[in-house]
Amino acid sequence: MHPALAVAVGGAVGSVARYWTSLAVYQWLGRDFPYGTLAVNVAGGLLMGFLTELLVARYAVAVEWRLLVLVGFLGGFTTFSTFSMDTWILLQEGEFAKAGLNALASVLLCLVAVWIGLHLARWGFEEEWRRWATMESYGARLVVLAGLAYGLGLATAGVATHMGWGGDKQAWLVLGGLALLAPGGAWYLASAAGAAEASALLLTFLYSAALASGGLWFGLVSGQRL
Repeated sequence: MHPALAVAVGGAVGSVARYWTSLAVYQWLGRDFPYGTLAVNVAGGLLMGFLTELLVARYAVAVEWRLLVLVGFLGGFTTFSTFSMDTWILLQEGEFAKAGLNALASVLLCLVAVWIGLHLARWGFEEEWRRWATMESYGARLVVLAGLAYGLGLATAGVATHMGWGGDKQAWLVLGGLALLAPGGAWYLASAAGAAEASALLLTFLYSAALASGGLWFGLVSGQRL
């Protein structure tokens, strides 16, 4: 297959997949925030990390197939231009907080997603992958942290709805939970990974903060729609 044809085929399939995925997300969460664009970009980052490790580092896959999947499909599935336009529209409408949140979440969550994808592919082919099934494994601790964050967000939305709390009280409760989950989760993850160097600890903290933020956000959204 010619390289250009491989990219074209992958791009066509990826673009259609992006359209249907973002449409489904918008139908679920609404259009008051660029949920669909954020979802496809984060999912694309996860797939990029995972498939790059498999197709480039693990297996001797033909260049044409790498181009079809990594350049064509994932290039069509993700969209930086739509993210930029969504953020600009929010700024034009005076939604500065949403614009800043969209920019920060897109960059941070996409970077974390790529990192997760790379490590999932690496760990998945190691003999110790079975440790993921135990509470002492790093992967299990990720699930615990994400679950705690999601539960806190869900509880916050539920309490706020039944107590009639305004946005200020909800914000303080969420920020307080994040202040506890981010450093606590970093320690929890670092103790499993054996991170000791300053750079590793900083990365673990950022990773923990992003995971806790994402879990809280999904919990809040789910709670508001129950």
